[in-house]
Amino acid sequence: MLNFNHQIRIIMETINSLSARSLQYYVISKRWSSDLQFFKFETGFLRRLLDEHFFSLNDKVGIEKVRQINNELLRLDVDKNQ
Repeated sequence: MLNFNHQIRIIMETINSLSARSLQYYVISKRWSSDLQFFKFETGFLRRLLDEHFFSLNDKVGIEKVRQINNELLRLDVDKNQ
């Protein structure tokens, strides 16, 4: 693994060699990548919560809400992978 200063130097060299438009695309892609990482982590956490606590719900309203949330998560997963 490269040390931090070396990584920064490589990034700065890359940034210095990019045009302004390319730099904008680079920054946007880094944000998207970060957002996707966050989404993957959070949906994994939510799925674990659903798996662990779904069967402890006794009321039909709670169960239906969990099903709706799960369906929305599935749709987000499909959209994310397209």
